[in-house]
Amino acid sequence: MKLRIILLILVIIIVLSLGFLFSLYSDKNEKQSKFPLITFTSIHGKQINLESVTKAEGFCFSILSTDCDVCQSEAILISQIKKLYPDYYFIVLLTDSLNEIRTFDFLYKLEDKNVIIGYISSDSLMKYWGNISIPHIFIYNKEKSLIFNEPAINMNTFKKYWKATS
Repeated sequence: MKLRIILLILVIIIVLSLGFLFSLYSDKNEKQSKFPLITFTSIHGKQINLESVTKAEGFCFSILSTDCDVCQSEAILISQIKKLYPDYYFIVLLTDSLNEIRTFDFLYKLEDKNVIIGYISSDSLMKYWGNISIPHIFIYNKEKSLIFNEPAINMNTFKKYWKATS
């Protein structure tokens, strides 16, 4: 009898634990699928609110770090392809200091008409996208629906999801 009670309690604990883990996973996916109307600080120290960025064929959020080798490769890719996709926005966000971000932008020549680069806090990243790895790329279409969510990207990804217009 005691063994049955212990087994029943164990089964209940396992079911509740699985339910909790599933809800965490569902919340993360729901966060990531919504277009983030975030506010962040540009490299010029101005607050940028993405509610004002409404007209574009698509949006690419690149979450990078100045001291990450893969992130540096991502920055090189963005600096090379931004001219091919002038009707698309690239939003490059880093959690490093503004001075480090300015240096990063200077090295990789990211900021442009269709590239916004700036600082975002780790807390804000968690709020909008949940626990993510860095680098991380989110691509949204012009309807602001998530179409790509991966830790890294390459030129073929852009060719697959976006039409070059230049």
